[in-house]
Amino acid sequence: MLASLIGLLAVLVRLPPIITEKILFHFDSARDWLWVRDLVLSQKLILVGPWSSLQGVFYGPLTYYLLAIFFVLFDGHPLGGSIYALIVNLAALILLYRFLKSRLSPVVGLIGLTLLAFAPLSLYVSNFIFQTNPSLILGVLILEPLYRLSRGDAQALPWIAVLASLGVQTNLFWVGFLLVYVAWLIFWLRLKLTWQLGIKTLMYFCIPLLPQAVFELRHGFLQTRSLFGFIQGENQSLGDWATLSSRLIQRPKLFWDLLQQSTGGVISLIALVWVITKKGHDKFLMALVALLGIFLIEAILFPAQFKIWYVYALIPIVVVITAVWLSGLNKALVIIYLVGFSLWNARGFLPDKAASGQDMKLFINQLEAVKTVIDWGGDETYAVYTYTGPIYDYPYQYLFWWQRQKSWRGPVEYSYLPGKHDYVRNKLIYDPPKKDAGMIFLIMEQDNPASDYRWETWLKAFWEYKLVDVKQLKSGVRIEKRVKIDRT
Repeated sequence: MLASLIGLLAVLVRLPPIITEKILFHFDSARDWLWVRDLVLSQKLILVGPWSSLQGVFYGPLTYYLLAIFFVLFDGHPLGGSIYALIVNLAALILLYRFLKSRLSPVVGLIGLTLLAFAPLSLYVSNFIFQTNPSLILGVLILEPLYRLSRGDAQALPWIAVLASLGVQTNLFWVGFLLVYVAWLIFWLRLKLTWQLGIKTLMYFCIPLLPQAVFELRHGFLQTRSLFGFIQGENQSLGDWATLSSRLIQRPKLFWDLLQQSTGGVISLIALVWVITKKGHDKFLMALVALLGIFLIEAILFPAQFKIWYVYALIPIVVVITAVWLSGLNKALVIIYLVGFSLWNARGFLPDKAASGQDMKLFINQLEAVKTVIDWGGDETYAVYTYTGPIYDYPYQYLFWWQRQKSWRGPVEYSYLPGKHDYVRNKLIYDPPKKDAGMIFLIMEQDNPASDYRWETWLKAFWEYKLVDVKQLKSGVRIEKRVKIDRT
């Protein structure tokens, strides 16, 4: 009964951003939704998803096939992606509770459920599309085979292998980092591997990678060459390599942020120390601590940029360690902490604080800008060009197309600059027929003084158009109406 109540509260606290449409629909979210659109409308199977941050390396297709279901169910509304994210997040809560209740104790289950339900990062990833958000559930799914393995059941190893390779679908770092951990685990637990078990483990690892393998064969091992290029320092798409001294400072700080946004930094740290000093005999708990430790070491050794979303799968690991420690403390103090933890983290999801009205990463604000332009343009022939921080205007690319499907009105061209179309998958197939437009609208999000790419630079592309009207939206977006200068 109590678990059901916690679950219900977890759902209720996640719903306001979805109900109010104050969901994130930023660069990556919109890019993924555009890929899903192409998958659904082209009805062509794909072997890989969009590119990752590492040039030449792509995500697996599974997430996009799952998103396609919600694209169809919600008729292309981006909220479909939010519902998908919510379902994955809630599934992680249910699976975590069932594991902790059956393998540890009902009390640990309730504590762990509460912690994951209201962990800041868990709440954050629960209502929008982003490639690495579903990786949180990988951290839950790995608990059962890890538990079995720590109890001497070597037959659980293939299941860890398949969970490792599933990282290509959502979190590429999970794959590489976890392989090192598994190798250490085999040595630490002194597992006796037979040929049959080794072959079975390898087969399980390869199954989720089959689409990637076919893609590699068809494209001259593009991803393999890109990975080797990165290792050799030739592929710099992840940014300049940081010095070891800076990584020794930055990466522990990032892991501290992970603890802070999981169950609370100090609480998590105390729980980790407690397990190491008091529970060293418990191989399962020590395996969890080692997982965090090995990932931290690998993060320090990794030379390029490193983001917190690379380790979202570690959130449930932190939750389990903390829940076990809390279960042994004074019951009243634990209840007070959990109530305070839940209320404090849930406050940001209340309707009046769900998001800033000037956040242009929000779907509701982007849609307002798009509808304003469409209503303003009416049945005239016009084009739209956008100035956004990331340059590539993926949210507007999707929203203008989506609105045209509903009203059959909209611009004849929409891009970040005239004639640019190759940054959107099969864009020309979905765009209306090309026409000359004597009128244009410029959607200008807030300028970034720190960027070399400024309003002034961008506006030079439209020198032939005279400003005739301006609208300033509450979101901070400036929309200019311009007409072509008649030079005859």
